[in-house]
Amino acid sequence: MNAIQPLKVIIFEDEALLSNDLKLQIEPHNYHVIAMFRRAEAGLEFLATLTDPAQFPDVVLMDINLAGNMNGIEAARVITEKYHCALVFITGM
Repeated sequence: MNAIQPLKVIIFEDEALLSNDLKLQIEPHNYHVIAMFRRAEAGLEFLATLTDPAQFPDVVLMDINLAGNMNGIEAARVITEKYHCALVFITGM
């Protein structure tokens, strides 16, 4: 019997403590965090480098306020237009 493959997750969160804590909380529940980004621009650059559909995340967890010039809402718009994955907004507020 094959084990169920973990869902691939990317976290966009500018607070390192929060993103690391979130990673620790979800990974025991069959999620695999493939990358974490403080800046939307860096995360979008990473996504643009992925060529194999198997590399793409299943879920993106997106904070609204991020470091850098682009906020989470703008990044979410780009992600939903270009990539086929679920996107969930998160906030520490």
